[in-house]
Amino acid sequence: MTTKAPLLGTPREWAFALAAASGAGVVLGLIGPYGSYLNGPPGPRVFHFVVCFWVGAVIFGVLGRLAAAGAARAGVPVLLALIGAIAAGAAPLSLFVAWMATRVWPFLEGRLSPLDWYGQCLILSLPVLAYVLLRRPAGPAARALATVTDPPPVQPGTSPSGDVLCLRMEDHYVRSTPPLARVSSRDRSSG
Repeated sequence: MTTKAPLLGTPREWAFALAAASGAGVVLGLIGPYGSYLNGPPGPRVFHFVVCFWVGAVIFGVLGRLAAAGAARAGVPVLLALIGAIAAGAAPLSLFVAWMATRVWPFLEGRLSPLDWYGQCLILSLPVLAYVLLRRPAGPAARALATVTDPPPVQPGTSPSGDVLCLRMEDHYVRSTPPLARVSSRDRSSG
C-alpha cells in the first residue's frame, strides 16, 4: 500500500512551523527591527511580530507546498517556483502587516508606502526560502521520502524473493538455507 504525504503538510509540520514562527517573532519583537524598537515597550512588539509571523507561516506554508508540487508536475525548477511563491506571498502578508502595525501603533498610519511594507516583508521572508531549501532533500531521495511504501505481504512459509528462508551465522561464516523443494508423493515412496 502506497500513501503520499498530504499536499499541505502534516499537523506535526504545521506545529513545528508555528512554533518556529513564534520563536522568530519573540526574537524580532525583542530586537525591534526597522526602527520598531522606537515604538515603545517590547510587549506590543513581541505581540505584533508573533502574530505576523504566524500569518506568514500559514501563507508561505501553503504557497510553498503548492509551488513545489506544481513545479514537480510542470517540470519547472523548484527553486524558481519557491522564489515566485515568496514574491507572491509577500504581497498579502505586507497588507496584513501594515494593517496590524497601524492597529498596534496608530501613529504609523501613512508613514510607509505599500512598497515599503512589501519590501520589509520580502526581506523577512527570504529566510523562509533558505529554510525550505536547506530542509528539502534533492533528487531521487526527495521522491523516496515523499512516498511511504509498505512492503508487500509475505505468505507464511515463503521468503519475499523465494530464494532464501534462513541465514545462520557460525563464527565468521554465513550459511543460507534454501527453500524446501516440493516433494511429490512418488519421490516419498522411493526414499
